[in-house]
Amino acid sequence: MDFVAVSMAHGKQRFDVVPVDKVDYHWPTIGEPQSFYDDVPEDIIGRLAVLSMVEDGAYVPGVGLRHTEGIFYVAR
Repeated sequence: MDFVAVSMAHGKQRFDVVPVDKVDYHWPTIGEPQSFYDDVPEDIIGRLAVLSMVEDGAYVPGVGLRHTEGIFYVAR
């Protein structure tokens, strides 16, 4: 999964993305964080669009989990 935090920075939406592997283990593997503004990968944007329509704490199979507003875990 990718951990995604959406916030505002410099008057634009900022998407901080961190790959997280082995989420079912006690110590998951965390990848290198990346920040995006206008160039967010389409697969992430599509999943965020779906997760933006559900309530906090909702899991959508094959899409991901909306933790709270602006905090998501999206499937890869």
